[in-house]
Amino acid sequence: MFLGVVMGRIDFYTEGDFARLLSDAVKNRRFIVIVGSMEVYYTGRSSSKLSLGERICIVKPDGSVLVHRPSGYEPVNWQPSGSIVSFGRKDGRVFMKAVRKKPLETLLVYFEKIFSVLVADLVDRGVFSMKGDEEDMRKAIILEPDIVEAGLRIIDFERRIVPGFIDLYARDANGRLVVIELKKDVAGIDAVVQLKNYVDYVRKDVPDARGILVAPRLARNCMKMLEEYNLEFKRLTLEKCLKVLERQRGLDKFL
Repeated sequence: MFLGVVMGRIDFYTEGDFARLLSDAVKNRRFIVIVGSMEVYYTGRSSSKLSLGERICIVKPDGSVLVHRPSGYEPVNWQPSGSIVSFGRKDGRVFMKAVRKKPLETLLVYFEKIFSVLVADLVDRGVFSMKGDEEDMRKAIILEPDIVEAGLRIIDFERRIVPGFIDLYARDANGRLVVIELKKDVAGIDAVVQLKNYVDYVRKDVPDARGILVAPRLARNCMKMLEEYNLEFKRLTLEKCLKVLERQRGLDKFL
């Protein structure tokens, strides 16, 4: 038996109830939160297994799925919106299957123990707005280059070359030239190709030049591309950059 909160009603359910209840919730496009002990399998462009552990599994009405560990804010496994989600029972355990069709990827979550379940209809008509763009990221990195990499020194920005404009031109702690491309949102294939074009051009004269893509997150298929092109990724959020600029404004007022 486990505790469930289904559309505001608190009750205890069996595992059989659970599979049926969650199947209905997916069908009716409801928001689902499952807390329990689970193991996770992913197959797609690669494959992975996350052994048994206590985690939170979230299924959203748009088909996106996130599996969170007890610490950290990023999911350890996930599927994007548009995934086909289903629940069932196998070998005495309840499982969830989330399938993304293009490209074909499958996430399987087997629940060993279920501590609690929440099913709800959530309504959110709020408008999200954030001040800031890649220009603010550039300003913050110029002020505090260490937020990208310790020992980094910015020597130029918006440098024009034949393929376009390099966001930031720098040298690392060892004196190597660094070409930096900034993205305030999730960086995809276009960003990787853009950086590759810049770095290829610079490497004609400086063969050991580094290329770094700086963004809050990479699209799932991009890390392998970066590695193939001998490029790098550094995670940096717009929020962190705005905090750097806010500190600087506070310092300017003090001075």
